Amino acid sequence: MTDLRDATTLAGRNDVCQDKIMTEVNILDRLPIGVMSVRAGAIAFMNYTLRSLFAGTFASLAELADAFPGTAGLADALARSEPVWVSIGDAVFYVDVTGHGQDDELVVFVPLNYMDPKDPQLRELRELYTDFQEIFHNCFDGIYVADGSGRSLWLNEGFERAYGLEARDFIGRDVRELERLGHMKPMITWKVITTKQRQSAVQRTKAGKSVLATGIPLLDERGNVRKVIINSRDLTELVALQQRLSEAEADLARTRSELAQLRLEAGRVDQVTWSSAAMQEVVDLGLRLARVDTTLLIQGESGVGKDVIARLIHTEGTRRDGPFVKINCGAIPTELLESELFGYESGAFTGARKEGKAGLFEVANGGTIFLDEIGEMPAPLQVKLLQVIQDRTFTRLGSTRTVKVDLRLIAATNRDLRSMVRERTFREDLFYRLSVVPIDIPPLRERPEDIAPLTQRFLQEINERYGFTRHFSGAVMDRLLRYAWPGNVRELRNVVERLAVTAREDEIGLETLPSDLLVENIRHVPSNKPLKAAARSHEVETVQATVERLGSIGRAAVHLGVSESTVKRRLREGRKPPSD
Repeated sequence: MTDLRDATTLAGRNDVCQDKIMTEVNILDRLPIGVMSVRAGAIAFMNYTLRSLFAGTFASLAELADAFPGTAGLADALARSEPVWVSIGDAVFYVDVTGHGQDDELVVFVPLNYMDPKDPQLRELRELYTDFQEIFHNCFDGIYVADGSGRSLWLNEGFERAYGLEARDFIGRDVRELERLGHMKPMITWKVITTKQRQSAVQRTKAGKSVLATGIPLLDERGNVRKVIINSRDLTELVALQQRLSEAEADLARTRSELAQLRLEAGRVDQVTWSSAAMQEVVDLGLRLARVDTTLLIQGESGVGKDVIARLIHTEGTRRDGPFVKINCGAIPTELLESELFGYESGAFTGARKEGKAGLFEVANGGTIFLDEIGEMPAPLQVKLLQVIQDRTFTRLGSTRTVKVDLRLIAATNRDLRSMVRERTFREDLFYRLSVVPIDIPPLRERPEDIAPLTQRFLQEINERYGFTRHFSGAVMDRLLRYAWPGNVRELRNVVERLAVTAREDEIGLETLPSDLLVENIRHVPSNKPLKAAARSHEVETVQATVERLGSIGRAAVHLGVSESTVKRRLREGRKPPSD
């Protein structure tokens, strides 16, 4: 059912007819001659001139003749459509019918001193009444007019149509009879009269229709209600449309829920799970790039899943049957990194194998090599890496023989390589070679839609691994969704596993949550720093706070789901003075 606010809104759109009718009625009231509307002997309207002359209003010509005998012949004259002279007190009037509506006759009382049949005011009056009748009867909305005592004066065809009644049965009758006979409920005419204010309501008719009614009072010079104009519009079709719309919205919500479930089930490609539009763009870009061998640079905070996207590109690409070799450039000591990447010959250095060793670039031949934390690569190795990218060739340590490889190179970093280029800690030519197509993975806090599907996936994996039937309570899921996840997806996976393996019951409740998840979502203080700098600053602060709380770098690394070397680097960054 349409509520009153909707009704008021619709009422505002239906004021055009009311405004026009009110304007015409006001003009009639200001005319210096008397104007009366008569229907079948009943007086429907008197303008202010006649009301003043008669010192009141009358319901019929018969009542008028009883009060003013000089008007006794008026009814017969009007029936013959002939003009007549009448006397009211000492005044003499020329009375004639100047216009015919569908059921009404407009009668004018012209004082003797105005008796010029060609008077322009009379011609204007005829035109005015004709316009008034056309507006009144042709307005699509229903229009009902009552006097200040609630007596029915006019009903147009729209009102008859909306309420299923005939005007001739109610002209001159009290408006309360319409409600008593069940034609409409609730009735607002008396509410308009008593409050002297505009009123709106949705009424039910005898035929079961819904009708929006808006009543407006017309006040006399003393502030009393002299007329009430009710504007009505049949809302039956609108209510039916609104009901169908509500049903359609319910169907749409149900469909969205089903689609969300299907998306949760189908939103996985080689262990990539997502629901957010941001990750959908990342996956779509990755799948397009899987068909070509372009060198890629995947950027994002620690723990966002850069290695997962790299593996997706490999498994969905043309090299899926080849090896996928991953190496963390920040986890291997600098002095060993070169030999791991490029291999060495026998006797190349103390402790080397007698038979030598193939480097990871050779192992990745025919497939993909993924260099994680590329920003940690020492400057001397950056030169050799540049050669591999350009020529797909390199030499082992202790050898002069060139080794040629056919592979795809994907690099990843959580550092701002552009800033490192400006600081001359990373080669500019290597940066541009690596970032032919950059892929930026947003942090988990910027794609909260992914928290729920990732949580369910991790929990499902743990349940299958250990034979559990764990599930999260609603309160726990709410906390997980509100938490900022500074360690991103890696932290989420670790927390889910910790909760699952330490829970005493199958339902994981709030009592199992660690203290940092029991507080509200982390609030970030607005910063004037660029986005990446602000994110890095927050990461440093989080690492510092975690180390202080847990008392050791090792425990902090485990808690945050990062390596100890990453924790040490963030601590070193925190001790550096801020640059201008």
